Amino acid sequence: MPFLSSLLISARDVNETLCLQALALKFPKLHRLVVRRRWADETLEYPIFRDHGKHLKYLALSWCQLGEDPFGVLAPHVPNLTYLSFNRVNSASTLVLSAGCFPNLKTLVLKKMPNVEQLEIGHGALPCIQGLYIMSLAQLDKVPQGIESLLSLKKLWLLYLHAEFRTQWLTNGMHQKMQHVPEIRV
Repeated sequence: MPFLSSLLISARDVNETLCLQALALKFPKLHRLVVRRRWADETLEYPIFRDHGKHLKYLALSWCQLGEDPFGVLAPHVPNLTYLSFNRVNSASTLVLSAGCFPNLKTLVLKKMPNVEQLEIGHGALPCIQGLYIMSLAQLDKVPQGIESLLSLKKLWLLYLHAEFRTQWLTNGMHQKMQHVPEIRV
């Protein structure tokens, strides 16, 4: 399949673990990957990521059980992403976007991540980000640390978060700090 550019991999049910080790084929044009359901340990060392990770531009993960901070885990394997989405992904309670991670990322979506209580954005992280969509993170009650440093941001959606989030946003005067962002929904 030398012309395959987009691939969706999905398990039949929530209890099935995807083992992507068998995907050892060469996909020279693969740039878009969508994975739905839990993946096996060591998946990032398998050929689909080892051989193609640096070429991926679009990655969407749903219903995965990463168990730790997915940014730190993924960043070295998919350095050229322009789009990254996590939907219903179980992870650590604190997510950290370190300086230099995802240097080309333009869109980041975090949706329905039940464990996330805190998001930290390091200075110099996400230098090209244009859209940040954080939705339905019921435990996120504080404004993401460092969010005001995202100077290229054009759209910021912070919707359906913890009941205290909006209060924190207003108390911290975030609308003033984020005046450079044309579209903000809180």
